[in-house]
Amino acid sequence: MVRYSAPLVLDTVGWWVNNASDRYIVTWLCGVMANGIYSVSYKIPSILNMINSIFGQAWTLSAVKEFENDVARNTFYSNIYRLYNCGMVTVCSLLIIFDKLIAKVLFAKEFYDGWRYAPFLMISVVFSALMVVMGGVYLAAKKSKELGIITVLGAGFNTVLNFVLINLVGTMGAAISTMITYILVWIIRIIKIKQIARLSIDLKRDVLSYCILILQSTLLLWEVDNYLLYGAELTLFFSIAFLYKNDIQYVMEKVTRRGNA
Repeated sequence: MVRYSAPLVLDTVGWWVNNASDRYIVTWLCGVMANGIYSVSYKIPSILNMINSIFGQAWTLSAVKEFENDVARNTFYSNIYRLYNCGMVTVCSLLIIFDKLIAKVLFAKEFYDGWRYAPFLMISVVFSALMVVMGGVYLAAKKSKELGIITVLGAGFNTVLNFVLINLVGTMGAAISTMITYILVWIIRIIKIKQIARLSIDLKRDVLSYCILILQSTLLLWEVDNYLLYGAELTLFFSIAFLYKNDIQYVMEKVTRRGNA
């Protein structure tokens, strides 16, 4: 039990460093006011984090339960990963579209500029959610040591990248650094998990959807006419919906059947 649980301490500390180091470095390099605005920007990603937290508690139990079934587990893990990815990407895309409007409601006037950082932090949460799915598989396979090592390496990389990017582009560098770190850890885990389970996922489609999310986030920073901006944002959202149309249709059919039962 000690050998199994000790690396999980490293995993937890590693994620804490990933989530907190950027704010300390922003305070050091950009000042307290900049850190205040950056910290407030986390309120919008917290909407996705709430979903992720609820899902994570239930998922680990299901992952352990299904692990013993060699025949069905790969299909089960693949379906959960695919549908959860679809849900998080779609919700993230919608939140990016309404980022400025949500900021007007949630943020005080002097912290309104925090909307600039929220989209990139929301993309980080999407990859965090996918790693929750993979983390459950690692725990079911008792690969907690590998889980902890990858997270700690990611935390170290994030700290170094924070110093580099914040010095180059200011507070925005912290949000971009967090996003890049989560993407990197996701890539490592998606490669390593093949040793445990065979996830049947459409990586080309998924990577394209992630690129669209990044494009949505970048477009928000441009000073363009609102009609043109939101027209482009909605077009990109419907592009994501088209990419995941089969998954969305599958979920809708399941919900409809339960409603009629």
